[in-house]
Amino acid sequence: MHTLKLSLTLWLALTATTTFGADFRNTHWGMSLAEVMAQHSGQLPADRRHQRIAYDGQLGELPVRIYYQFSADDALVEGGYEVRTESLSPEAAIEQYLTLNALLRQKYPSSETPRQVWDKTVFKADPKQWGRAVRVGQLTYDWQHTASGTHIQHSLTGNRRSLAHHLSYTARDTAIQDDVLEQL
Repeated sequence: MHTLKLSLTLWLALTATTTFGADFRNTHWGMSLAEVMAQHSGQLPADRRHQRIAYDGQLGELPVRIYYQFSADDALVEGGYEVRTESLSPEAAIEQYLTLNALLRQKYPSSETPRQVWDKTVFKADPKQWGRAVRVGQLTYDWQHTASGTHIQHSLTGNRRSLAHHLSYTARDTAIQDDVLEQL
């Protein structure tokens, strides 16, 4: 029952993530840093690095860091969620990933099938060890979808120290494609 509640809450959050005409969370590719910060009503970023800002938030019931990445000329080119995994077991992180991925595939039915990418196959034969395989960097979960102006990627990876669960939305550079098509 808890998984169903989590799924419904995440579904609602995902469908609310992009409003009509927006590229990521009520923002558009090409917006400036100042314009994106204005979307957060004066809230200071929890993390600010060169050409990147991030805020702590929620995606459904999942604690996340919501980030925005800008190009050298101050244009929004990527946004996404870094799901907080510090207190999760690798098995719980896989369950979270699969739940969120099922919702993404409902929202984007024409998307790719999720992939499991094995770097080494030591744990592949024993599904009970797949959490460990993710933790040590031998197994990566990956899903991708390309919408009209946005590339979406959902991944779960690890290394010996931590897990990384990301959902990113990246602007597709259609200007280059248009230039090539005009020359044909």
